[in-house]
Amino acid sequence: MSDNLDKWVLPNGQIVSLGNTEPPVDLILPVRGVLPDVPEHKWVEFDYRSNSDYKVSIKNQGSYGACNGHAAASSLEDARYIAGLGYVPLSAWLVYADLCNGVDRGSSIAEALTLLQKSGTCDDALVSHGTINPRRINENARENAKRFKIEIGYRLQNFNDLCVACQLRIPFNFSVPVNAGFNMLDSEGAPQNRAGWHNHAVSGGFAMKQGKSGWLIGMRNSWGEQWGNQGYCWIAERNLRGSGFDAYGVFAAEVDPANLPPVRI
Repeated sequence: MSDNLDKWVLPNGQIVSLGNTEPPVDLILPVRGVLPDVPEHKWVEFDYRSNSDYKVSIKNQGSYGACNGHAAASSLEDARYIAGLGYVPLSAWLVYADLCNGVDRGSSIAEALTLLQKSGTCDDALVSHGTINPRRINENARENAKRFKIEIGYRLQNFNDLCVACQLRIPFNFSVPVNAGFNMLDSEGAPQNRAGWHNHAVSGGFAMKQGKSGWLIGMRNSWGEQWGNQGYCWIAERNLRGSGFDAYGVFAAEVDPANLPPVRI
């Protein structure tokens, strides 16, 4: 566990590192222009988790500040599902090992997605849980990773953009501020956090619903199934207040984003 990252205590007493950091100032992602608009009156509820063929599940980063590796691998699994590709559980640890180079120092969303676009990640079974030293990644895993890459989609600037991405069935990585109240979900299943620095990265785009006070998007965490609602929660606009918000939509590399197959409903 890194001494340089903020720590967070889960309801079961486990301590995790909050590993989302600011991206390098010279890192510019090749995004795909302006996000198409879907007006709110056309938004509909959906939840892939109710589909019998949806197998994407919760990952567990343990005590490491590996949230971006886990969010990136999960969003690629979602992108592959949307593209109609077969389910393969993907390694978050190969991504984080290459990001941190053996030092548990966290990373940024932009760095994780850049790496996933360039180098990919492999079948989860090929890299042991907790591997953060890239020199322990074997050639079989490296070769396998060539099959599982992303194309970076749109830069998402705010909660409305996240909602539009959901409606377009574009999965995404996004940041949240973890602070007092984050472990406590309200009656709608949303954290009771406050505004703050966005120190944690998660994935979304698999679910959206209308709440009592507005729309909510599904959030997949990477703290195991003991957190939240079996590892998930809902996110409202209020949950993203603070500084350092970052988010990008992703596509599976096998799919041409300009010629997508029919959207799964």
